[in-house]
Amino acid sequence: MQTQMSEYVTVEQAQAVVPDKKSYYSAMLRNQVVMPPISDAIVTREFMQGIVDGRYWCLRSADITTYRVCAEPPNKKDLGEMLYFLMCSVHPDEESVRLSFRSTAELIRKNPPTITWQILVICTINPHHEIFGKNYLRPRILNPKRPSGHMVPNTNGFFDGLPVAKSKAKHKIMFISKADREKDEI
Repeated sequence: MQTQMSEYVTVEQAQAVVPDKKSYYSAMLRNQVVMPPISDAIVTREFMQGIVDGRYWCLRSADITTYRVCAEPPNKKDLGEMLYFLMCSVHPDEESVRLSFRSTAELIRKNPPTITWQILVICTINPHHEIFGKNYLRPRILNPKRPSGHMVPNTNGFFDGLPVAKSKAKHKIMFISKADREKDEI
């Protein structure tokens, strides 16, 4: 059974079907908007209204044509930065779409949604993004406990291009003699 669409509904009619944030979120999903989880800080009544009004952009189920896996996604904040720059570099033909991308990118940068949702959006915008490469490793922050001043020879470029190891071994430190380690502890 199809209902006839009208250009306007009364405030009472709108309030009857969308009385609160939870029902507004449900209405977004029913209209095939691929929303971040309702618990994400970005999901506010203003954000949802902005999607409906066209001020903000959000993925639609029809937009998803490819799904890619990121084996080691960056943290939520770093992924938000990646998505921000990606959305700002997209140049849709319509000025209103470009502006909605930009305003949504600003919100994502301020309140990054869940990793899963961000990866889905990145995949939809650029399915060949570096994070989907089989050799991609999330950026590691090297632990700058203390600079030792010790250098290790990089013979024939042995260390060049190696990813940071996942192992967080607590056994002896490689490449520094015991005497040098003891000297550093003094």
